[in-house]
Amino acid sequence: MRIMIFFMAMMLTSLNGVSDESWVLALDEDQLQIYTKPVPGSPFLAVKGVVKINATPKQLAASLGSDNECAKWRKMCKSSRVIEQISEDERIVHTILDLPWPLSDRDVVNRVTVERCARTGRITVKAVSDPKLPPSKKYVRALSNTSIEILPVSDTATRLTLISHADMGGDLPPDRINERIPRGTLEDLRVLKSLVEGR
Repeated sequence: MRIMIFFMAMMLTSLNGVSDESWVLALDEDQLQIYTKPVPGSPFLAVKGVVKINATPKQLAASLGSDNECAKWRKMCKSSRVIEQISEDERIVHTILDLPWPLSDRDVVNRVTVERCARTGRITVKAVSDPKLPPSKKYVRALSNTSIEILPVSDTATRLTLISHADMGGDLPPDRINERIPRGTLEDLRVLKSLVEGR
């Protein structure tokens, strides 16, 4: 399954060390909930988006996009390509991010893995930056730790949960980035929901 998962923002940090209770609701609009929380040792917030989509997991997964092209719902994505196919469920993906002027574009190299649970129907995609891979001279290197879970909640509906933490690199002010993360995440998921549901 060729699922392109990239989410705005950033740093290679495990999110498992902070309890779910620490998430703070930032936005709740159109049946979309966006949460944020601090990550120890990082000035950037982690973000979680939860949305119920009227589609099966297979239909939703098919709308997420290909690793060799930008997904239609990812506003910041400028280009994306697989640079190494390790197995059917593991690959290395290079993505270029289109940041608004006067900021320079970024690139990110992620190891993308896919896990499936036959019993529950859950699909989990993880995209984690590999700091050993050399940066491109043309771009500022971003680092990210992102996961997306697709879980059926009925025969015709699926809950998508996206969690991401990132560092866009360079000297971007954390306060400015943190205040934009919730709205940007909500807009991306809103586009995805409309795309999948055919609205």
